Amino acid sequence: MPCLAPPVARQPVFPGRRATNRMGDILSDEGARIAGGVGLAAGANPDPRRNFPSLFEPSHGSAPALPGRNTINPFATILAGALTLEWLGETSGAELIRRGGGRVLTEGRIRAKDLGGAATTQEMGDPVCAAMLPLAEEANGA
Repeated sequence: MPCLAPPVARQPVFPGRRATNRMGDILSDEGARIAGGVGLAAGANPDPRRNFPSLFEPSHGSAPALPGRNTINPFATILAGALTLEWLGETSGAELIRRGGGRVLTEGRIRAKDLGGAATTQEMGDPVCAAMLPLAEEANGA
């Protein structure tokens, strides 16, 4: 799929894209590679009319071939949680998740395998929770 990366990278910014399931999967994977990898990309399939359930998920899917191995970068799943909260109107919770995750990525001390490190799923996720705690206390005036 590397031949898709240049056209995807040159696209103007749009609030969303419509595509068939297969093409949407390919485009989301390529877009995620531009941003750093599928381990960092969350996806949303919202019903704008809110008549039917909406779906928020990591763009890499559930990785059913890798259960129990503790090797998946959890950031896409964590960010899917932020998208879900935002959709539900819980913007402060969504922002807390994004800021906590951003802090961990910016520090760069812990990296999952897909980001060139050796951290397990838990070793990547736990610091996000730890980074969120002081941010939440700060937001609540503690």
